[in-house]
Formats: sequence, C-alpha cells, structure tokens
Amino acid sequence: MRKIIILILLLGNITVGFAQNKFFTNYSELHIGNRMPNIKLDFKDSKSVNVVSFADLKGKLVIFDFWSTYCPDCVASFPYMEELQNKFKDKIQVILVNSVNSDEDINKLFENTLPSFKGKFIPRPKLPSIQGITGKNLLKLFPHLVEPFHAWVDPTGIVRLLGSQINSHNMDKISEVIEGRAVTFIDYNKNYNGKEPFFLGINKKLEILKSGSIITSYSPDLADPLGKIFENRIDSLAGTIRNSLINFRLVDLYQYAFSDHLKYFNKINLNANRTNQIVLFVKDTLNYSIAFKDFNKLTDLDLQKSSYSYESILPQKTPNSVRKEYMLQDLNRYFSYKLGAFGELKKIDVKCLVLIRTSNVDKLKAINTTRDVRDTLIENKAFRIYKGCEMREVIRTTIFDDENNPLLKDRILLDETFYQGKIDMIMPIILSKQHITLDDLRKSLIKYDLDIVEKTRLVERIVISEKIIP
Repeated sequence: MRKIIILILLLGNITVGFAQNKFFTNYSELHIGNRMPNIKLDFKDSKSVNVVSFADLKGKLVIFDFWSTYCPDCVASFPYMEELQNKFKDKIQVILVNSVNSDEDINKLFENTLPSFKGKFIPRPKLPSIQGITGKNLLKLFPHLVEPFHAWVDPTGIVRLLGSQINSHNMDKISEVIEGRAVTFIDYNKNYNGKEPFFLGINKKLEILKSGSIITSYSPDLADPLGKIFENRIDSLAGTIRNSLINFRLVDLYQYAFSDHLKYFNKINLNANRTNQIVLFVKDTLNYSIAFKDFNKLTDLDLQKSSYSYESILPQKTPNSVRKEYMLQDLNRYFSYKLGAFGELKKIDVKCLVLIRTSNVDKLKAINTTRDVRDTLIENKAFRIYKGCEMREVIRTTIFDDENNPLLKDRILLDETFYQGKIDMIMPIILSKQHITLDDLRKSLIKYDLDIVEKTRLVERIVISEKIIP
C-alpha cells in the first residue's frame, strides 16, 4: 500500500458537542468517544445530497473515507464502498473526503486510468463527495498519517472508529456499530519509534535483556498495523544489538530470515515480490499473508490472523548472518507447533520470463546520464520516455505497474541482459481498460535488440510446508 504523509498544524481548542442552530467554525482533533460537532457540509454535487450540516445525518452510521489521487488503494476501494452503501442503504452514509487535490486533478484521474492505479478502470463513484475547505476542516477533525483513512461516527453522533479502510471491509463490524455494540479496530496512527526494545512496551517490569528473542501476536495498540522494521539498534551500555520487526506478515518474517541467501536472485528478478519468492504448501494461506486475498475484501481480522512481531537482542558483535539464522530457527521452532509449518530454501525448476539481448550492438546507452522521465503521445498512443535510467526501473515500471495483468501476475522476470550503465528507452504505458500484452512488450523491445522469452530456470525459493517437526 502507498503511504500519503499529511502534516497538520492544529491551533486552538473547541468544546465538542452538537449545536443545533450554529455551525462550528473552529476545529481541533477528535478522538474515540468524542461527539461530532455540527459542522457545515459542502458537497461537490450538492443537488443530489439533501444534507446541509452533520446534524442532518443523525441516525446513520457515517463513514468518512479520506482519499487522494496519489493513493491507488483509495481509488481501487471505491466500487466496494459503493457496494457497502447499497447494502446498508439508509442505515449508513459513506462520504468521500479529498482535502488535497483540485477539481482538475480529480477530473483528470477519472478521464484516464493510469498505470499507478494497477491498470484497473475505476469509474467515478456515485457517492457524496467533499473537497476544498470542508475537506480541510474534516482533516483537522480527523488528522492522519496514512490514506486511505476512515473515520466512523455512529448514529448517535459519537466517534467510534478511526483507522484503516480494511475496518470497513468487515460488514459484521458495521452492523455492530449500527446496533450500538463496542468494536475493535486497526488504527494506522499507532507508531512504535524503535528507541527502546519492543518487549518493554509489552512488559515494563523486565530487566535489561542481554540476549534473547520474542515472538508475539499482532500488536495494533503498540505499532504501525502494516508493519515496521528497526535493524541493528545498538545499546552500547548493555553491549547488545537489536532487530525489531513489528506487525509483519508471517511470510515476510521468513523472507527477512532468508534475505541474505536471496540477494543475487532479487538482483536479477525484476518482479521480486513475496508471492513469487515463496512457495506455500499449506491449508490456509491467510495464516501466512494477506497478499493472497483481494485487498478490497480483506478485513481487520484477516490482517491480525497472519501478522506477528519478532524481536531479537544479542551480543553486539554477533554477525548479521548468525542473527538471521537464529531468527529462522525461532520461526521454525514456534510455528512448527502453532501451524505445523517449516520454512526452508529449495531449488525448484520454474517457468520464467527472461529478458535477453538479441545482439551485441548497444542500442541502449544513455546520451546523457541525468535522469529524466516524462509521458507523451505518439500517434495518439501513450508512451513514457526514459532518459538516463537503470534497466531495472524501465522494465519494472512498464510491466509491473499493471499489477492486475494475468499474464504477468506473480511471474518471475529474470534480467539476463546483465547490462551495465544508464539507458534511454521509450516504452508504452496504460491509459485504458486494456492490459499490456507480451506481444506489445516484445514489439517495443525489438528496436533495442531486446526480447522477452519463456525459459525454465532452476530457482532457489523459500518453501513453507505444513508438517509436524519432531
């Protein structure tokens, strides 16, 4: 998920409460349990929304969906949010809030579907939308670090949930809030700073730990819900070195433990993501990662199910390779009993896409090594001009921006050109509902004496199998 950082300067305070005949004009941050003030709501399409102020929404669960044009997951979630509105009808009101983009930016977004939005055509949503000054005022009430961000105000006007959009994917949770029941949720604003060992946040009574490791379940109250890592933290007084991986999916923990062994593979694999580095022989992939499920169908329970924290504290001179080997032993020891899981490296024959050179003539060398990337139209077709770029950047951007392309999804793409130095290239980009095909790519590569072919390669991969370890 791409993170959008938003910095807010909040001035002044207000007394939180409804004022039936007067709109609030001063804003400060609201927290769980606060009452939503009766602010004026200016909707972009005011004719289709019979609402003037927040008081007009009393009796409904209101979900403020904060988004921006820079956030692909925000845009990709719009069809689901419309589905949610249609399902619960007048029991809820979903309101899209954009506090940063102009009308021109938003109109341009829905005129074209750019590669950064995963190659998927998303029509303009038919949901009430707030922008401009009202959007900025709502941002003051609900400041946040990451988008998409959702704020729920229950039918009585009380703020009940602030956090990740995947909270809204749980329809049972929505029903519980409508019925007035208490709910748990994932909050993106939690932030573990890594200055002290993570285990001290769990148990302050522990003495200084000289050596050891811990594995905990998902910890939404202590840290970033989507994962955070702190490596090689040295405590010179205690003579220790610490690695803290907080709220990581289980496959990511294994991937980190094996990372030194996969350095060369990751260097030549242009699609080096977790799903093609790891092979799972398991009953339920959601025990290991959320990557195997459609993001717009994920719930907070799915995230918790596959997430753990791992921390190791060892003598300062312990080599990194040894610390990762200890980590692997810890993971296999614990998860062999919890899930019957065991992770190891295996060499497997895999059908890969391979980028090759078809001649020794250099048709790639950059004229100027200063990096410059820009989009253009050539004969009414969209292209991206790369100057002074690395081969990896050009190929990855061209192919894997189209994440929903079934041809390329989770495929290993090996760079066997072994080209050194900066390059100049012109490559096609997606501006429609269509996916880039392998033929399209090969046609674009021909003039550079490049080609993509399918070959079988012996590839070292992380294999996690469920079996009982004696």
